[in-house]
Amino acid sequence: MKKKEEEKGEKEDGGWGWGGREGILEVEEKGELEKERKEREIKYRVEEEEEEEEEEEENVELKEAGEGGGKWREHLRRK
Repeated sequence: MKKKEEEKGEKEDGGWGWGGREGILEVEEKGELEKERKEREIKYRVEEEEEEEEEEEENVELKEAGEGGGKWREHLRRK
């Protein structure tokens, strides 16, 4: 079965010369791009969570101070 896969690969890229290596490089580049995308996504999530926590803390402080009760109720309605 491996031989069939090799034959198929040879037909697709015209041989195991540069075409085969270029295919490997493309896969490696795609892997790097995917890794970078995931890192950006994680960073964005962390920033978003931090902003939400800051907002919650601010609302709690306002509630404790007796100011901005409307904002607190609005916040609770959203959740």
